[in-house]
Amino acid sequence: MQLSKRSGIEYLTSSYGENAVSGYQYDLRNIDCQDDVFDVVICSHVLEHVEEDGLAIAEIYRILKSQGVALIQVPIWPSESHLTYENKLIKDPRDRIIHFGQFDHVRIYGLDVVDRLQSSGFKVDVIDLESKLSKDEVGTFALYNSTNIRELTFYCTKI
Repeated sequence: MQLSKRSGIEYLTSSYGENAVSGYQYDLRNIDCQDDVFDVVICSHVLEHVEEDGLAIAEIYRILKSQGVALIQVPIWPSESHLTYENKLIKDPRDRIIHFGQFDHVRIYGLDVVDRLQSSGFKVDVIDLESKLSKDEVGTFALYNSTNIRELTFYCTKI
């Protein structure tokens, strides 16, 4: 990753699970590190895989320094009127594809994800790159895919 090549930046990676190939294998629901450690956390397309996303969001908040930033991306319904949809009874991978768009997802978020982020203490700004870029750039950066899932970035500041 380009961040790891920049001088003056300490960049740590974390994956979780049996096939994890990164520097750390943090469980996002219970991160094994001290409070107020990181300036920035990038959490891209992870929370939709985590059963207890509220615990994960609270842990991200806990490990950030004061005024630290979390850049969070999750798949979002194409319509802004849809609320987050989750159903803990759906376990079969085929059913999860039908309901959540992918076999290992446990929910599909609506814009009420902002409320979930704010409930942990974050100040949240929604960045919609799709509205700022050309159609070709949106395709190049895969900001809108064939299943009509939106790509927003939630710029979360620890306050």
